[in-house]
Amino acid sequence: MRYDWFYRSGYGPPQKGEHSNIRRDVIAASAVREKDRYVGVVLGFNTKILEEAQKESQERNVKIINDRIIYNLVRSYTDWIKFQKEHEDSILFNELAPVCKFQFLKGFIFRRNDPAVFGAEVLVGKLRQKVRVINDGGKKIGVIHQVQENGKSIEEATKGMQIAVSIRGPVIGRQINEGDVFYTDLNSKEAKMLLERFKVRLNPEEEDVFGKILLLKRNEDAAFGYL
Repeated sequence: MRYDWFYRSGYGPPQKGEHSNIRRDVIAASAVREKDRYVGVVLGFNTKILEEAQKESQERNVKIINDRIIYNLVRSYTDWIKFQKEHEDSILFNELAPVCKFQFLKGFIFRRNDPAVFGAEVLVGKLRQKVRVINDGGKKIGVIHQVQENGKSIEEATKGMQIAVSIRGPVIGRQINEGDVFYTDLNSKEAKMLLERFKVRLNPEEEDVFGKILLLKRNEDAAFGYL
């Protein structure tokens, strides 16, 4: 099998499996996988995959792609890479603090401090537990302790949802008040990743809010989001 195409496309070469000894190729690919998981793959062109090779691939977590038609083999490999990278990106993106804007609803004070609990509406983006919060002046307010809907804790609240929020840190009537608007607080590394890699995942409203957060943070640190 020739691998010129993989070189031109920046993918290759993967570990080949042209002959019957796929198990040996799996072992070789597992070593390559430690350096580059997208290259540590076995491609079998019209090859019979024996049970011992399948078992070896499962134990070593090595992908085997086999097909009788070379075009399908190449397409399956590139499709697999695309899926893996998209999945990897989704996991990484979801680990970042979400871009969110929410508002303290007037008339919905449930507890003034330790933690402060109040009604809120998500105006843009998603609000999750354990994220840091700043006000519309960029001042740090605290950390979201819990988000509840109809008395039940939820992992995430989305745009338009009216929920109960508890925040550790502020006292209602001092640091925060009814009607206040808040934003999720990103750190510089998270902002940099959003700018360079994940901005395409934000919708237009989230992009605007992200821009507002950047402005607030850069008022304090001009290098925010660059380093």
